[in-house]
Amino acid sequence: MKLLHMDGDVEMPEIGCDSMMLGDKHGNWEGHILPGTLFLVWGFHWMVSSFYRYAQSMQKNGAPYRSRSTEPIFPFWSWTAKFNKYPMEAILKVVICFFLFFLQINYQTYKNIICTSDEKRAGHIDTSHVASWAHASMNLGYMVSGMVEIVGYYYDLPAGLEQVVLSLGIFIEGFLFLFHKKHWPVDVTIHALLGYVIVAECTFTALEAFQPHNFIFTFGRIATHLFQGTWFYQSARVLFDGLVFWTETPDGEMGPSMFLPIIFTYHLLLLVVVMVAILVGFMIVYGNVKTKSPHVREMESFGLLDTEDHDGTAEKAIMMNNLHGRKY
Repeated sequence: MKLLHMDGDVEMPEIGCDSMMLGDKHGNWEGHILPGTLFLVWGFHWMVSSFYRYAQSMQKNGAPYRSRSTEPIFPFWSWTAKFNKYPMEAILKVVICFFLFFLQINYQTYKNIICTSDEKRAGHIDTSHVASWAHASMNLGYMVSGMVEIVGYYYDLPAGLEQVVLSLGIFIEGFLFLFHKKHWPVDVTIHALLGYVIVAECTFTALEAFQPHNFIFTFGRIATHLFQGTWFYQSARVLFDGLVFWTETPDGEMGPSMFLPIIFTYHLLLLVVVMVAILVGFMIVYGNVKTKSPHVREMESFGLLDTEDHDGTAEKAIMMNNLHGRKY
């Protein structure tokens, strides 16, 4: 493991309680697919609910859109109303994250953090279990976020506090990934790319606290949340499926690491295309949005129409005669 010191990177060995050097491979396929699935399900829930609320805000008498750190469950279905009387997402977040914390430090056997008295390195940190504790601790930030959201459901908290706490939970995940054990260039690259996604999601979420009516920040948070899910799937495929394509040779071949950023951009572009298509569908079905007339499209192309207000009542055309006499 490399730690950054003032004099540069210093290689630090990982030693088990038996004083033996640890192997290079940590984690498993299931440990990447499970969080990936949770991020995808959670992100999909955010997406359909926030897209629905945004589409509703575009109706003539719709209430202004406002971002939320927790969303109602399928608000466009009447049968979910009985569940949405309670902060279901926040409750599920607390329960699931609490369960995952204990699952990750008890998977197969309890992963004690201190070497026991009958081992050679008694009293020292059990390095082989640090990664499990780090992964488990990533759940705690999201769990605390859920707790704050439950309190905020019943009491008036300062505006934006729930988004800030959620942003901190995302930050904790990224911070722990920063010090995650990495070995080969592919391992380093795939975690670095995930780190960029986490930083972006943390930023979008924090911005929502200060600009709650800006749907673009919500869109960005959801996109990066889903991106985490797809990238965890990609990580499992690359690191644990044993494909020759992603195998690095001892001579330091960089092909796999160089190709990963290309795959990364494909994930991003596909997510954006799918999300925009779904958003347009919600706008048409629930927002009564019609296609623009040729006249409106022509005026917008010349920058002559302000279309920031969705209900159409505040569209302001710049009269053509105001342009006469302008000197360029």
